[in-house]
Amino acid sequence: MTYVAPCRRSVLHCAPQLEDLSAVLASGLPLDPRQMARLRILARDGIGPFYCGGRSAELAEALDLISAGIVAQD
Repeated sequence: MTYVAPCRRSVLHCAPQLEDLSAVLASGLPLDPRQMARLRILARDGIGPFYCGGRSAELAEALDLISAGIVAQD
């Protein structure tokens, strides 16, 4: 099985955002399915900013957008 490792530098750069998202995911709050889908795509896209070096600003922006809408609104 072949896999692509996340870019260590980008992950470290975005660690606070990733930790905040992790806390929201574990919180039990209702989550917006669109943002969950965006997060899943971001995490699984082996050629996206999570995996490719030099794209930490793009990753941070994507995480900010996801975080802003991850909790579902009634």
